[in-house]
Amino acid sequence: MGAHYGAERLGLTVIPVSGGMTERQVQLINDFKPEIIMVTPSYMLAILDEFRRQGLDPRASSLKIGIFGAEPWTNDMRRAIVSSEKVFSTYGSIEITI
Repeated sequence: MGAHYGAERLGLTVIPVSGGMTERQVQLINDFKPEIIMVTPSYMLAILDEFRRQGLDPRASSLKIGIFGAEPWTNDMRRAIVSSEKVFSTYGSIEITI
């Protein structure tokens, strides 16, 4: 919850969405146009899959920065996730978009 409350303290809007609501997550990204997402790497892969399932190009989304943590991720995962946005690793996270 530190990231959640820290982002709010900075004046950012935080939209908490738990895993398992991937279709909704993509809809929220499209509706609210967040620039930052903080999720586990494996959940980011699921979000990217959902973008493609909906016929959307995830690279055309508003996301510019990814903060991924709470699990290890391989170089293959990193290549599948990273395009032009900045990516950071952290220990422990909750699924939020800022």
